[in-house]
Amino acid sequence: MNGTRANLQVGDMLQGSAGTLSVRGCLLFKEWDTQDRCFYYWEEWQLIGGSNADTWVELDHDPGEVLFYEPVRLQETIEPWALTVGQTMPLTINGVLHRGMVEEVTTGTLENVIGSPVCPLNIGETMTYAEVRLTDPAGVTSRLTIDSHRFRDLLAYRKTSLSTAQQKQLFGRVLYNRRSAPGRTGRNIGCAVVAAFVSIVLVGGLFSACSNPSRSSG
Repeated sequence: MNGTRANLQVGDMLQGSAGTLSVRGCLLFKEWDTQDRCFYYWEEWQLIGGSNADTWVELDHDPGEVLFYEPVRLQETIEPWALTVGQTMPLTINGVLHRGMVEEVTTGTLENVIGSPVCPLNIGETMTYAEVRLTDPAGVTSRLTIDSHRFRDLLAYRKTSLSTAQQKQLFGRVLYNRRSAPGRTGRNIGCAVVAAFVSIVLVGGLFSACSNPSRSSG
């Protein structure tokens, strides 16, 4: 079992409004959540079209969200590891000036590689990325990801959350339907197990302290 959940396999041909796309490979990442004290996982599938465009689809395991990544030309040189949440900055996207606000900066660890996606990372190495909310001159907002892997050291992608209907329209099939997916199964069930174990330990310690006042709880 490779840990992926999307309805995709290496070599699949997708035919929809996005054109004819071939599935080249997948990167499975994990991120440690210090508050929940468990790993969260997401998978990124590289899709290659006739022009060899750098297109990716992400499936975030915990919310079951499917995201379509389209490369954009970012004029400024942005280092995601140097950004802070809440920071604002002007960003020129495809020649148009936008206002950007950093919403998240985090680091993922490469857990598995399936097929032959273009990625300079080895399993166990990390990738830092920043999530930025963009506002264009007309006030329309969109989401941007700036990360430190894939074709070059730094690259930017505009990302769009896809409903099942939009997945079917773009790719000719539904890649993942969160409504039909079992709740908290697979790798993410570890978070629930950890939380339950901690609760049992805490309750056990409480009863032990109540029954034996001379013993300190820890």
